[in-house]
Amino acid sequence: MFKKKVISTLILSVLPGAGFSADFTEKVNQGTEVKNEVINDKQDVYGKILDSTITTGGHQYIHTGGSASNIVLNGGKSTVNGALIDNFKILSGIQKLESGAVSENAYIAMSGIQHVNNNATAVSTTVENKGRQYINA
Repeated sequence: MFKKKVISTLILSVLPGAGFSADFTEKVNQGTEVKNEVINDKQDVYGKILDSTITTGGHQYIHTGGSASNIVLNGGKSTVNGALIDNFKILSGIQKLESGAVSENAYIAMSGIQHVNNNATAVSTTVENKGRQYINA
């Protein structure tokens, strides 16, 4: 029989961010790169963010001049304005591409939604398993 401590340790090792509030960079400045973050509140990105996850309660704003790559959107929100993003996995939550935003190689599934608004671009997007993409031209 597993003891409580062993089970907690197993859960924490399998689920990044489980059981604790993750620290993350609230403002990623221009010329700065961060990675491996779990975003569970507001984050403003003017620099570069890599290999991170946006969770429920998280809202990542990627501003003009900023960029993001290999991000998992799992319950939160993402707003992209005039920035380039690549390899977003939108599993649940909503992503809005605003004017000048470019999304490349996105994967949208489960309850994930991507809105591509006027003057935004989505290239090489895969939509499956109840994911949705809306194009507003």
